[in-house]
Amino acid sequence: MPSFWRTKSQEEAQQQQKQEKARKREEARRQAAEHPSAIYPATQVLYTDPTFQRPPPLEYSLRPRWKSILFFWGLVFVDVVCLPLVLYFALWYGTSLSHNAVFSISTGALGSVSIFEYFWRFSKLWKKGSNCRVIGARRYYVRRNRPPKLQRATS
Repeated sequence: MPSFWRTKSQEEAQQQQKQEKARKREEARRQAAEHPSAIYPATQVLYTDPTFQRPPPLEYSLRPRWKSILFFWGLVFVDVVCLPLVLYFALWYGTSLSHNAVFSISTGALGSVSIFEYFWRFSKLWKKGSNCRVIGARRYYVRRNRPPKLQRATS
């Protein structure tokens, strides 16, 4: 809208908005001069409690799960370190395969832990009365101990 069409109150309102923007810019410059980290407030860490020494303890422990953790990482170690080395040297010196075939076979065996995990999860999902669910499935996919649905008799 051209300036000659504006009323006096509209011009005053626009002038106040400009002054407010200028005041905010000046305030931001002043804060940035005092506290350089105030420029990026999302990355600023502010501790308001001086007695805060460390986060509260979690009600979770890995102690009862040490066997399964050890089993999993043992499988990973065997699959990633031991199996490729043993396969590589056994095939390299024990067979007359080409170098390309030896390398292909030894690197192809790297996914055995993943394959084991897939079969293990599948067996847990397949068990009757399992409370596991497919990855990404919603809650109502979990089977509960419900009575079987009755089928209607059609006549």
